[in-house]
Amino acid sequence: MGDVNSARRFYLLKAQCIGDDVTQDALQHVWWGKQEAQPGTAIPADFPFRAELDALHYRALEDLDGADQEELVNQGLPYFKAKAVLEAFAEI
Repeated sequence: MGDVNSARRFYLLKAQCIGDDVTQDALQHVWWGKQEAQPGTAIPADFPFRAELDALHYRALEDLDGADQEELVNQGLPYFKAKAVLEAFAEI
């Protein structure tokens, strides 16, 4: 797991730690709500695999700041996409 460099990222990681149980789903949405309530810089429209990142709740650059390849793969991105995302993030 990567580093926690912002409140947005903290809340994102809290949501990711919650299982898929129906009861836990509501709690996951609470953490995502807290994440979205924090200020952040939108991921650029031309960023690689932006739609996939959005579906995984990586919606701001602050959400990616501190992420590593293992984290992104664990969240559902294939290895090559995770690598491309991190390379593009390093260019910003």
